Amino acid sequence: MSQALISVLLKKNKDPLKCESYRPVSLLGCDYKILTKVLAARIELVISKIIHPDQTGFVAGRQLSSNLRHLFNVVYTAEDNIMPEIVISLDAHKAFNRIEYYYLFTALERFGFGPTFCSWIKIIYSSPQAMVRTNNIISEPFSLFRGTRQGCPLSPLLFDVAIEPLAIMLRQAAELVGIQRGTQNHRLSLYADDLLLFLSNPAISIPVSLGIIKDFGRVSGYKINLDKSVLFPINKQARKLSFRAYPFAIHKDKFTYLGVDVTSKYKDLLDNNFKVTLDKAKLDMERWASLPLSLAGKINSVKMNIIPRFLYLFQTIPIFIPKSFFKELNKCTSAFIWKKTVPRIRREFLERQKEEGGLALPNYMHYYFAANIHKWLFWVRELDEDETPIWVHMERYVSSPVSLRSLVCAPLPLSKHLYTNNPVVSNSLKIWTQFRSHFKNRNALLSAPIYRNHLFSPALGGTAFREWHRAGVECVKHLFKNGTFMSAAQLEKDYGISSKTNYFRYFQVRDFVKKSFSPSLELPQSGWIDELMDTDPTAKGTISTLYANIQKVASPSLDNVRRKWEEELGLDISEVDWGGAVDLVHSASVCVRHGLIQFKVLHRLHWSREKLARMYQGADPTCPRCKQVPANLCHMFWSCYRLKDFWANIFRTFSFIYNKDVESMPLTAIFGVAPRETQLTASQRKAIAFTSLLARRLILFNWIKATPPSHKRWVEEVMAHLKLEHLRFTIQGNTKKFFKVWQPFISYFENEFPSTP
Repeated sequence: MSQALISVLLKKNKDPLKCESYRPVSLLGCDYKILTKVLAARIELVISKIIHPDQTGFVAGRQLSSNLRHLFNVVYTAEDNIMPEIVISLDAHKAFNRIEYYYLFTALERFGFGPTFCSWIKIIYSSPQAMVRTNNIISEPFSLFRGTRQGCPLSPLLFDVAIEPLAIMLRQAAELVGIQRGTQNHRLSLYADDLLLFLSNPAISIPVSLGIIKDFGRVSGYKINLDKSVLFPINKQARKLSFRAYPFAIHKDKFTYLGVDVTSKYKDLLDNNFKVTLDKAKLDMERWASLPLSLAGKINSVKMNIIPRFLYLFQTIPIFIPKSFFKELNKCTSAFIWKKTVPRIRREFLERQKEEGGLALPNYMHYYFAANIHKWLFWVRELDEDETPIWVHMERYVSSPVSLRSLVCAPLPLSKHLYTNNPVVSNSLKIWTQFRSHFKNRNALLSAPIYRNHLFSPALGGTAFREWHRAGVECVKHLFKNGTFMSAAQLEKDYGISSKTNYFRYFQVRDFVKKSFSPSLELPQSGWIDELMDTDPTAKGTISTLYANIQKVASPSLDNVRRKWEEELGLDISEVDWGGAVDLVHSASVCVRHGLIQFKVLHRLHWSREKLARMYQGADPTCPRCKQVPANLCHMFWSCYRLKDFWANIFRTFSFIYNKDVESMPLTAIFGVAPRETQLTASQRKAIAFTSLLARRLILFNWIKATPPSHKRWVEEVMAHLKLEHLRFTIQGNTKKFFKVWQPFISYFENEFPSTP
């Protein structure tokens, strides 16, 4: 259990003859990982209570983006102080591999971990061993004497505990001078082993901090790569100094931290990060254009490779991005997807979620909005102190006495004097204005606070309305009950706000609500943006949730597509049946290619003879099978008399298998929606959806041929895919479900078509 197998990978542009040129990848046994995962789950329950908020790495509820936002609020709010201010980004030398075991055990005990837990850690690290695999030759096991295990679920948390004493020493050092911003003094920021120091008076602070790190290293094994560490001056006084006496690389224009280029000027963040990433994405998509990828494959390439690059920047850099940037990004994405030809379907339909019949092509601007809304939620939500990132306190301070929540919920446009001198806050507010303008939402939000609202001057001073806030009246919508504005007596009953001492204030608030929100004092209808304000920013997957909500509002209607199908079919498609057709686009089969087929069917992307005749003069408008017109999509998939026997045999098969009269219907043939009048189980409806999809697939294979597909060919197609279905269910450990769904088909085909493989 204690052994690890290490494979080595050559680093890019490194000398293959040097050991340090290789990156070790360690594989641990499953039994070891199960045990350490259990122990990690125990630590995660308390880690946030013992690790300071300065450390965000691998602590549940804390995010990497907080480090960068913290850094931006320090760097870009520098004043012309007499004292020079600098940031030092320290590079740790093989940080995880250098932690001494005796030090780790002592740190755990000093942080209060009990003897039983510490015993488990000592057992794990009592005699760890590793083997190295080189050219398929595995070495003899050798012992390890320090370092947390690579690939171990416990390692990141143990490292957080191991490095926290260093952070404590740096915070408590009396001689070390941090950077003052507002009421807070900032000294450091940590993401696992990535350590930032915020220092004033560097002539004194640098030697002190290096001395502390050196002393800590003697005990723990921690070591700094001084030649790879970077010193970045913040203010004018610091830029005048040479810093040649210090063993750091001096970067005055920009430095890289956590994958982001931090520039000396805030406006340069856009060019040095977003535009550079855009240029690289363009080159990649141009290079991929020659690959034989399907439409779904290209969209998945964008989802897996392109959007993560931009989403990381959206989350970490709060800077206003003009719509022209997204227009250019969409243009190169469209060129990649459609091979520089005219798109066959509007981008908005591709962007619809798969549950709504789309292909979930990422909308870059909506991800940009969602990532920034996630940060604004920290502004507007009252969280526990240990859940509130440091940057939130900094940004709330610069807007004081006005609350950031009141600015977010104010009607547009926001007055320019409300934009603070802090570029992080001002850019965030510009993005918020951009978001609300994009969706034409300019009115005040019901989530607007009463206390510290810039539009309600009585609440900016004094303590009276602060007591209202503490009593539970946090926003305007809390003043309404059963759709109407509360009376003073109701306020006293529900919130304990005395009607006698607050009678005048009650009328002040009522007048404010009447003028700004509801002249009739009836509760206005809550908008979808108001509902976004109730999202918990600390919940897992918050950005995905916000993005999905934005997409629901922005997604175009499918009514026109539905209407065209109704015209061709000559029948009305009910809401239930149409909803079923949309849902079955991706749920009828787990195969991506099958989902793409049904997507094209639903959205009418296949070129019928009728459509080709309209596009190209002289093109034959007749059906290749029956030589009749109109050869529209309904005809090509269903109503062609040459397909009559094909579909009749399929529906006859359904009826025989389920011993029920499954009526031959176009909605089943084209969309896979089983007749609602027929009493079928969920598994039977799923089987009909899947097998009818295979029938449509055969029709498409024979799209330009004179002969229709045969029933026997459909049977062969179904049986071939059942082998894949059986494999899928087996991998999922659900073989019983496979036979529950498909045994009726298998029995029927074995009896009727014994020679079918």
